[in-house]
Amino acid sequence: MPQECKDQPHRQANSLTPINHTGRKQPARNPHVCKKLFEILAGLLAYLLITLLWFFYAVPSMWERGANASVIVAFVGSMLWLASTAGGAIYIIQRARP
Repeated sequence: MPQECKDQPHRQANSLTPINHTGRKQPARNPHVCKKLFEILAGLLAYLLITLLWFFYAVPSMWERGANASVIVAFVGSMLWLASTAGGAIYIIQRARP
């Protein structure tokens, strides 16, 4: 049995409920934190997938066609991606400020 469990006889080694130093149960975590973390991770995954699909699937096929319209669409799409990335970065920086 670990030393910390020997010092606290009221706490069981397999207890799943967190107990603070006074022996009282700690308040439950805020469920909004988990939801916000999920939203951030889901958004990051979506951004990463869209970026990878655009630059490794769509743009190379447009360049291979060689038509003027395809090259223009690849350029405009890349500029839209750049603008949305910059806007997202600005949004995140502004939200992080207190």
